[in-house]
Amino acid sequence: MIADTSFLISFYDKDDSNHSRAVELMRQYEKGRILINDYVIGETATVLLYKKGFDAALRFISIIEETGTFKIIHMGNPDFDSCISTFKKQKNQLSFIDASVVYLAQLLGEGIATFDENMLKEAVGK
Repeated sequence: MIADTSFLISFYDKDDSNHSRAVELMRQYEKGRILINDYVIGETATVLLYKKGFDAALRFISIIEETGTFKIIHMGNPDFDSCISTFKKQKNQLSFIDASVVYLAQLLGEGIATFDENMLKEAVGK
């Protein structure tokens, strides 16, 4: 499973409308089986900073670095070019970060943990 920012924000923000769904989804996956790319880490930390403050963003970064819950995928030059291609071909108004998640899901044959319907449509080619 590849984690998207919408899923992560819902998981870490107890006030989010999808928090309970995110917690249940997180429980279904083993440590190290949740994939996250470095773009999503940056976007999630930024959203948490603006919504919940600097301490919340730092806690998220610490969890990513220290718990082993997530396997980090670093996007290199070939991946960046493929993300650009995915972004250009999209039909569902995805951000560039969302396009990177769709690209990885298609490349690795993984599902996406997201609450973004447009991303899910794009991942299956609709």
